[in-house]
Amino acid sequence: MKKLLRTIALHVSTFGPLGYLPAPGTWGSLSALPLIVWFSRYMMTYEMQTIVIMLLILAVYGIITYALPVLPPKYDPQEVILDEVLGMFIVFMGMPLTPMTLLLGFLYFRIFDIFKPLGIDYLQTLPGAVGIVADDIVAGIFAHLALTVTLSLTGL
Repeated sequence: MKKLLRTIALHVSTFGPLGYLPAPGTWGSLSALPLIVWFSRYMMTYEMQTIVIMLLILAVYGIITYALPVLPPKYDPQEVILDEVLGMFIVFMGMPLTPMTLLLGFLYFRIFDIFKPLGIDYLQTLPGAVGIVADDIVAGIFAHLALTVTLSLTGL
């Protein structure tokens, strides 16, 4: 039973086959967009979005922790993309969802997630699921701030 649960956790953390495609972080980020649009229809208040994101952080951490024993031992296995999905939810928290904000938020998140400036790189060296999840949470926060500034300055 434990092996079955670890296998399920692995499939969830890799979003099935998406985590094994070239550029898996990009696929994980893209796969989050329809989920974000769908969830935004039901969780309109900022408070509800905050609760969902807090629950997502706990769930993603737990799923990845459970999947780690069946993954290759490294700081942040690239096939694990559930953390990118979480990061994308953070980017769009409280944002108006238009095609332009979705595109900009996606691009900002990918920039912060790929280049890992401002100490994000250090976070992924933390042990276990903490490091795997922490860098994407902070990349999501920075992308959220960049998107907020962009919307404020451009009026999009």
